[in-house]
Amino acid sequence: MKVGVYQHGINWSWEKVKEYWLTVDKLGFDAGWMMDNGVYPDMDGNMLDVWETWTVLSILAEITDNIRMGPMVTPCRRRNPGLLAKMTACIDQISKGRLDLAIGSGDDPIYFVPWGQTYPKASERVKYLSEEIEILKRMWTEKAVNFEGEYYTLAEATADPKPHQNPHIPVWVGLVMGRKVMPKLAAEQADAINVYNASDRASAELLALVEEHCAEIGRDYHAIPKSRSVNVIMTDGTFNPSSLPTQADGSFPHVIGSPEELAQERAATLDMQHQRVKASDDKHSIYSRVTERHVIGTPDEIVDELKEIAGNTYEQVIIHGLNTMEDVQRFASDILPKLKD
Repeated sequence: MKVGVYQHGINWSWEKVKEYWLTVDKLGFDAGWMMDNGVYPDMDGNMLDVWETWTVLSILAEITDNIRMGPMVTPCRRRNPGLLAKMTACIDQISKGRLDLAIGSGDDPIYFVPWGQTYPKASERVKYLSEEIEILKRMWTEKAVNFEGEYYTLAEATADPKPHQNPHIPVWVGLVMGRKVMPKLAAEQADAINVYNASDRASAELLALVEEHCAEIGRDYHAIPKSRSVNVIMTDGTFNPSSLPTQADGSFPHVIGSPEELAQERAATLDMQHQRVKASDDKHSIYSRVTERHVIGTPDEIVDELKEIAGNTYEQVIIHGLNTMEDVQRFASDILPKLKD
């Protein structure tokens, strides 16, 4: 099993961000992932300090030696795909082929509208995404690209140097709850897939849809690498959800219920999740509840549950919640070696 770490360093100093990723690079983790949002609000709606993802990744590409790295995920339409092709090719060269590009359709107008960008309906955003993936792959592999799409037009567009990786940088597609178009796009265009969903049952439903579409187009579903995002909380045998701060060291807030509620989240269907989100007045909290798969326990309990989650389905688990140097060190010493046995 491969193990990635997800951390953006919200409200952290640059020195702390750099120390964190240099430590992760040395401790045997396989990958490091960051969100790609220009802002992040706290529970009261105040904007926190957020690092620009591709600026940071370009530096990490130079100062690290081992981990693969990438955004989880870069939303389409934030950057022109021709520019993104150039940026990613350069970073892949700097890192000597350690970049993964996870890309999605965008999940909230707050990340677009304040900067004068529109936020179309989901079906239109996915069309943008499909065009962008095609443009990226062509610009990474062709000398000059001509493209006439619904949203983008390219005329002899070039991106040199090409990426270090051959044939190109892997494109990961993120799946959350969308069941109509994103699984189809993943089947057709993804080099790898990440699932970000609290429910084991809903996650299986999403991948079943991808498998159906793969069968329709003659693609080997089992050849597509898959990862699952998991929020880990290490304990010494007991855990009280109310003891967690709502804002853990400048990182994402935990929205955690009782053990019984967490069990219900793990067993929810996609339809149940959609109904809950639609009916809720607190979109931020309910979205966290239906997307964050929590694994809570002692190191041995966490090892067992992560192995159960991965099974024969997920090649990589991406660990959220390691928000301090102590968390990273403890996970690396008490959990990571047992996952790699």
